Amino acid sequence: MLFHMGNRGLTPFLATSGFKVTTAETAVEALSMRDRGMTFDLIVSDIEMPEMNGYEFAEIVKDYPLWRHIPLIALSSFATSEHIQRGHQVGFEAFVSDPS
Repeated sequence: MLFHMGNRGLTPFLATSGFKVTTAETAVEALSMRDRGMTFDLIVSDIEMPEMNGYEFAEIVKDYPLWRHIPLIALSSFATSEHIQRGHQVGFEAFVSDPS
């Protein structure tokens, strides 16, 4: 099961590609799912989000035992080497440029 936060246009694409997708509009909503014991095989998160950016979200995810092992993929319209390096530092396994 794949968990996606942020870019709404990506969710239908992932679903039609055969993934079972659970979505959250914000990091706070995602963390509420974590607190309810939900778990996923992969988390795809935007970097630019309201309330909490993706870097902050990744740090919280990697600090929580239930979600620590879940691979994280970052989406961002800013994919400079600095952004990618910061993403890897906080726990993202991959950093994908989002042109939208």
